Amino acid sequence: MRYLFVLFLCLCALPTWAAPDKTDVTAAMIYRLTKFIDWPQHAFPNTDAPFTICFDTVTPTFEKLSKVPLKPWHGREVEVTSDVSDQCQVLVVESTEVAEGVGPHTLLVGENISFLDDGGHIAFQFTRGRIGFHVNRSSAQEKGLTLSAELLSLARHVR
Repeated sequence: MRYLFVLFLCLCALPTWAAPDKTDVTAAMIYRLTKFIDWPQHAFPNTDAPFTICFDTVTPTFEKLSKVPLKPWHGREVEVTSDVSDQCQVLVVESTEVAEGVGPHTLLVGENISFLDDGGHIAFQFTRGRIGFHVNRSSAQEKGLTLSAELLSLARHVR
């Protein structure tokens, strides 16, 4: 009986692992999804230009992603910024209205499915604590972006 009590105390002392929150998951998804998308070479101003993930506003997701060391994307350093410009390969936005100041090959990412109706390319959806995403493939193709079959197979819905 004494050993069971000691075992119980030891188990109670073990650290509890919290599930990742929405911000952590969204930041990871934004970065991971880029591995399954190809941009045309002329989407970059030169061979040394970084792969740039832009946010239209400073959000907790921006804060998280900008503080995490990111591995290079196809040999290019990854830069995370809240400066929207024509140098963005990815733009995380609330609506597509902001997207008018970006380059012609910018992937538009949002957190609302109706975002796809306005020309967005990937929209995250949170349901019962789980994250999924929807893809507007035709809109992405119009921008010269190639979405891999693997990415499309993981999407909840592809347009």
